[in-house]
Amino acid sequence: MGVRAVRFISVIIVAVAVAWAIASVHPAYAQSPTPAEFMESANDLYNIERYQEAALSYERLVGLGYEDQDLFYNLGNAYFKQDDVGRAILNYLRAQRLSPNDDDIKANLKFVREQATDASEPTESGGSLASFSNAIPYASTNTIAVLLLGLWAVIAGSIAWWILRPTLRILHPAFISAGTAGVLVILSVFLLIGALNSDSAYTDTTVIVATEVGVLSGPGDQYIEEFTLHSGTETELIEVRGNWSLIAVPSTDLRGWVPRHSVESVVPTTS
Repeated sequence: MGVRAVRFISVIIVAVAVAWAIASVHPAYAQSPTPAEFMESANDLYNIERYQEAALSYERLVGLGYEDQDLFYNLGNAYFKQDDVGRAILNYLRAQRLSPNDDDIKANLKFVREQATDASEPTESGGSLASFSNAIPYASTNTIAVLLLGLWAVIAGSIAWWILRPTLRILHPAFISAGTAGVLVILSVFLLIGALNSDSAYTDTTVIVATEVGVLSGPGDQYIEEFTLHSGTETELIEVRGNWSLIAVPSTDLRGWVPRHSVESVVPTTS
């Protein structure tokens, strides 16, 4: 293979690297660019005990697709101050999903769970993979994206240096390609572990946000009410059919249909 062909392939590698980096970073930052004044304003409202208005401001950020453990933690606090146990638990769980090792989130979630009318012992999920991934220091999606972009910059810069400084060539392109592939494999494994740990445990988790809801035997008002659940009950989503959700209460045989608006998912629909 001639020098021109080698350089052409190297240019392609650089282009693919840059494109892959941009594609990887974009989803992470698509959720981030929200006006900072919204958060500051919401915090100010909370500090002067205008909790309802603070919650509305925090919810606006959530609606814009912003995901951050501090946002959900503050939103949980704002709802708890309004005695809305359901939405407090919901948002503490959302915060815990993003920062599973935060002691403040754990403490508040434990305390509010004890206030729920249908309080029950939360089920453990995950298994050995989740246990292993919990041992890995937490890093937000944005942090990982920045590190990934920096990594690709180093790789692309190395290849560009090899192209532009032919007289100082040291490594064959095969070594660069092998190193790139190795780094990608390792990084992908860690990203996969993080994704499994943060999302799989919460994908089907829902929380009753209605003050009280009758659980029916079928998806419609014409069906029989089997039992009642109250705000803050953590449930598992099984199926959605129109305006109705089929849910189950973990560690019990209880399951049935509730109006869709009476439960909310821990993983926001904007995720």
